Amino acid sequence: MKKTNLEIMFVLFIIIIFLLACDTTTETSQANMAKVFQIHLQSGFAQTPVTITIDNSQIYADIISTSALSGAAAIVPVQVTNGTHLLRVTVSNSISKDTSFTIQDTLYIGVNYNSQNSQIDYYFTRKGFLYD
Repeated sequence: MKKTNLEIMFVLFIIIIFLLACDTTTETSQANMAKVFQIHLQSGFAQTPVTITIDNSQIYADIISTSALSGAAAIVPVQVTNGTHLLRVTVSNSISKDTSFTIQDTLYIGVNYNSQNSQIDYYFTRKGFLYD
């Protein structure tokens, strides 16, 4: 029994619809994304060049100053998957500090810089910061 072009196209159409319905990669990757992840560049920045990398990919670069009113210089929202990651903040193109973090759903990281002793400090919270 010979199939017509219309029958073959119909079968191919059904197969394509079935394959599209089975594709869950978008849903799976979205479900694995952290809901809220922000890096807050806070105190100690005065026209300071800052770069941020996560897992060796640069996500932020700017020259920033801390606001006397809020106590923050910049808030960087980031999309990452849940799990463990490596964060590096570099200040003035020469002072860097690495830290690893594990995120499950929500995480805020505060970054403070002390130019007197060239020190970068990290603060981790799931509740955010007061100026938010």
